[in-house]
Amino acid sequence: TRDAISTLEDLPSENPWFIAIGYRRPHLPFVAPKKYFDLYQPNKSWLAPNPVPGIDSPILAWFTSDGYRGSARNRGFQMPLPPTRQEAMDWNGYELRSYEGVPDVGSFSQEMQFDLLQAYAACISYVDEQIGKLLDTLENLDRKRETIIVFWSDHGWHLGEHSAWGKMSNYEIATRVPFIISDPRIEAGSTNTIVELVDLYPTLCDLAGIPEPKNLQGSSLRAALENLDTDPESFALSQYARYDDRYMGRAIRTDRYRYVDWIETETGQRVAEELYDHRTDPHERYNLASGSHRERELSRLREQLRTEFELSE
Repeated sequence: TRDAISTLEDLPSENPWFIAIGYRRPHLPFVAPKKYFDLYQPNKSWLAPNPVPGIDSPILAWFTSDGYRGSARNRGFQMPLPPTRQEAMDWNGYELRSYEGVPDVGSFSQEMQFDLLQAYAACISYVDEQIGKLLDTLENLDRKRETIIVFWSDHGWHLGEHSAWGKMSNYEIATRVPFIISDPRIEAGSTNTIVELVDLYPTLCDLAGIPEPKNLQGSSLRAALENLDTDPESFALSQYARYDDRYMGRAIRTDRYRYVDWIETETGQRVAEELYDHRTDPHERYNLASGSHRERELSRLREQLRTEFELSE
């Protein structure tokens, strides 16, 4: 942050500029100065509202430890692959478990969950203060009124949801991110239109008046910024593989549903599906894909996903 502030202060006032500043926190390890820990005292209301995997959800969906067999082996443990449902819950979140002080196998005590949640919040406040310093610098230099500012994160993070700790899933909690675009020419507000991070590059080109390269896959979000009415046709894509790419999970999130299609890479055969209705189930507790009463939605979302991912039949 000090280096970024120094750079801002030294920039010539007559030339356009671009600065990208990345913060590791709140990624693991959850380390921050003590004063940020002192801001928080977690209680039961902080705990995940959906701590166990959803009903009828496939293990592929929420078992986030399959890439950490080597870490477990280095610590003298043999991770079962593929695991049973109970084994998957006991071994889940191994990215976090690979750090000292966290049990390699088994559930986390409530006290440990409080400690982790406090540390995560502390890391967020640590970064929040750094961003505040950058914004103060722009204000002091009288450059905030002519600066486009974007704040975003690369992914979300499970904090006990679906028994997982970490990222590496197609759930809402892992794929939804903070995303703020500030342009002094555009009135402040918020929208429920669904967008993707690949939209950021063309958006910056558009806002800055720079020609957009032809090979970009995203779309400018200028229209969504200037008209905050929700676009009901908007959607976002994500994907994550399991078991050394043996299975690929591809997801589409629409204004109402999240649909995930799990395909065996070698054969192209579907091995599992997920469907969550965010109108009635925002925490994705109930996988509706196994019920025939949602076949209409499933058929439509299957086709849309195939089209958007450019997959053959």
